[in-house]
Amino acid sequence: MSSSSLASLPDVHLQAGEPPLLRRDAAGDGPGWAAEHRDALRAVVAEHGSLMVRGLGLRDAAEVGAVFSALATGLMAGTEAFAPRQAYSPGVYSSTKWPQNQPMRMHHELSYTTEAPSLMLFACLVAPTDGGVTAVADGPTVLDALPSELVERFDREGWLLTRNPPATEEAGR
Repeated sequence: MSSSSLASLPDVHLQAGEPPLLRRDAAGDGPGWAAEHRDALRAVVAEHGSLMVRGLGLRDAAEVGAVFSALATGLMAGTEAFAPRQAYSPGVYSSTKWPQNQPMRMHHELSYTTEAPSLMLFACLVAPTDGGVTAVADGPTVLDALPSELVERFDREGWLLTRNPPATEEAGR
């Protein structure tokens, strides 16, 4: 961790195979704290690819939106037709209803578009009683793990995104 982010966020816990974790005392203003520590939080994300922050004490979607707005330079509209969500405010959406018997794809959040987001933010206001995993992958790490011949072919020929969303009751009617 860089000395500037370490000085500002001394309690970031690093453990191999886990995202960096920062536990904050829930007392006080979560959105204000996020705004105050924006640069240090983003520095940790830039260095490690992710950061999980616990203990912001967020109570509703409005507070989540305030934290997201404090951390990001702008929030993008969600446009994934196969994963509809409820909009709480511009750039703040509910989780997607997903059949329990279907695996959830990695969150790519428009990464295939010409204007891809540079930062993804997730919040959990109510912990699930069962499951509840949000799977994310670090693109550069995945790319480094691929065979070089495959990466070279993608560079040379490009790739095609094919979606096969899970079947729904409506699709059968």
